[in-house]
Amino acid sequence: MSSGGTIDWWCTPRFDSPSVFASLLDNVWLTVALLVVGALVLGWFFRSARAKEAPGQEPLLSLRLFHHRTSDLGLVTQNIQWLLLMGVSFTVAACLQVVRGYDAVQTEFPPRCGVA
Repeated sequence: MSSGGTIDWWCTPRFDSPSVFASLLDNVWLTVALLVVGALVLGWFFRSARAKEAPGQEPLLSLRLFHHRTSDLGLVTQNIQWLLLMGVSFTVAACLQVVRGYDAVQTEFPPRCGVA
């Protein structure tokens, strides 16, 4: 906070500014290809885990974990929280470096209350 009581290092996004990931979304073929590759890798992982569980071997991740609703809800909630935390951390760090011109150290410890 500044001596006037305002938060001078917080960068709120402008709603009329272009998105950071707009270039990826503008390229439809790349977006579709990445989604298809991700779905194929995920399908391959579940298929290989199911194939290892069938003869009694121990897979990297037991698929029985996903048969419990409580466990599924906890995993989804944890994943959403992690994605929000990483998204906010990335956005604030990028904003401080690009908009405010801070270096890596200043981004980690932004100046507050007039202390440099």
